[in-house]
Amino acid sequence: MRVWLFIFILFAALPVQADTTARLKSLYSQIRCPVCDGQSVEDSEATLAQDLRRMVYGMAEEGRSDNEIKSFLVQRYGEKILLKPQFRWENAPLWGFPILVLLFITGILARVRHRSRRSL
Repeated sequence: MRVWLFIFILFAALPVQADTTARLKSLYSQIRCPVCDGQSVEDSEATLAQDLRRMVYGMAEEGRSDNEIKSFLVQRYGEKILLKPQFRWENAPLWGFPILVLLFITGILARVRHRSRRSL
């Protein structure tokens, strides 16, 4: 009877471990390695990346949500720790600048094209 109970508990825990592993991989892939150039913590083998993985794992084991973990890391390391920075009004110009440049270039090209047609 104890063997069956052990087997039941073992197989009942497998989906939870799979969910936790998928969650951790997702978190690791969203966090930038502070010492590597553009690499996530998941892909990096740097000592600091390993420390960050352990830290994130510990916080996940404590029951913290993904947002709580990311907020902690942003407070500690700054916004650059996230591979995809969160939108905030303080960094809105950074998000809007490429759009403004594209509109400016489109306007210049339209004006040049209009002038070239007029001169023909």
